[in-house]
Amino acid sequence: MRMRSLTTYSEPAGTDAGNTASRALRRTLKDTFGKGVRDPVSEEELFVAVLKEKMAGQGEFATRQFNRILSSNIQRAQKSGRVSYEEIGHASMKALIDAQLISKEDARTLKREAFNAAQLDDNKQLLYDGKGTTADPTISVAPVRKAVHLAAAYLKGNKGTSGA
Repeated sequence: MRMRSLTTYSEPAGTDAGNTASRALRRTLKDTFGKGVRDPVSEEELFVAVLKEKMAGQGEFATRQFNRILSSNIQRAQKSGRVSYEEIGHASMKALIDAQLISKEDARTLKREAFNAAQLDDNKQLLYDGKGTTADPTISVAPVRKAVHLAAAYLKGNKGTSGA
């Protein structure tokens, strides 16, 4: 089983531990998953939080609709016991495309940025959850503080690429 180390994390020297992007992502994780947000956080959970943050730049109505759809999809999946946050994020974006609230191109760009920002391990081709399965026990998790710092740093380095 591949798993990120869960040792105590300190941000690199010269970074602002309380930077705005990191705080916003931590808040979004809490808003999205409520008391269900776990520490450590998985790549899939981080993907959804980053996607939600990126949607905020797509207009107030589209953002509200995305948040409503996302919340409904998460609740439905949690009740069924089968939760793939990556699939939920994609399905929520597809609903916006179907409702013509976002273009396929914009959705693809936002999902790509969220996917890349959510990478916590060295496998940049897939996102992993924090549970694994019998068939594939691979997980990728990091402490929330480290995960949001890495995602925020990625997004800062790619600022302006989404048109959002």
